[in-house]
Amino acid sequence: MSERPKLPGADENVVLVHIDENGDVAYRLAGKCRLFVIDERTPNDRVYEVTTTISMQAINKIIADGEIGDQHDEQHQAVEAAILSKGRLN
Repeated sequence: MSERPKLPGADENVVLVHIDENGDVAYRLAGKCRLFVIDERTPNDRVYEVTTTISMQAINKIIADGEIGDQHDEQHQAVEAAILSKGRLN
């Protein structure tokens, strides 16, 4: 990557989706934002609002020194192909 994007600031609204090594997903909110998860597999209870909050300091600690990529960076296409072909990266 050419230039490292800045970590989120205290005045930003952030939704953190954290996928651990086992594929478990955790959703955390910082700032004034709302997150709704829609699961079509449960038609009688398909809309869920995530309300678990976390501090911006904690989010930045989780991000730490990891590169912040996006769908336009040079690694995206290779990572996407690996996930689609194997269902995971390793």
